[in-house]
Amino acid sequence: MKNFILIALFSTVLIAGCLGFGGQPTPTPTPVPTIEPTAALTPTPTAIATATPAPTPVPVANVSIINRAFKPSVLEISAGTKVAWKNEDGVTYTIIADDKSFQKNDLGAGGVYEYVFSTPGEYKYSTERFGFSGTIKVS
Repeated sequence: MKNFILIALFSTVLIAGCLGFGGQPTPTPTPVPTIEPTAALTPTPTAIATATPAPTPVPVANVSIINRAFKPSVLEISAGTKVAWKNEDGVTYTIIADDKSFQKNDLGAGGVYEYVFSTPGEYKYSTERFGFSGTIKVS
């Protein structure tokens, strides 16, 4: 029986040594933090102000309506020119092109009618009721 106790004691010490009982403690691994990748910051572009070119002014030619007549009665202009008719009479007029390319109804006293001539050519026009006429020559 002495042998049995000795073997049991020896086995217990041996098992305790293998399992880490007594003596030096078995090191426990320390968890290593994982680094999550983050999105790289992208700089936001800054708007750069650019100068907006000024629109090219449209040339203007004037025609007056005075004493039931267009003044000047013949007007020579370049394509792209705006013609402005101003009624300086006390009567309301309707201005109409012979080819119907433009028309202004009821141009009252002090009123202005504008039309841009884009295509070269000769444009004859008149008043509907009063019959006086004019010509625009576009080059």
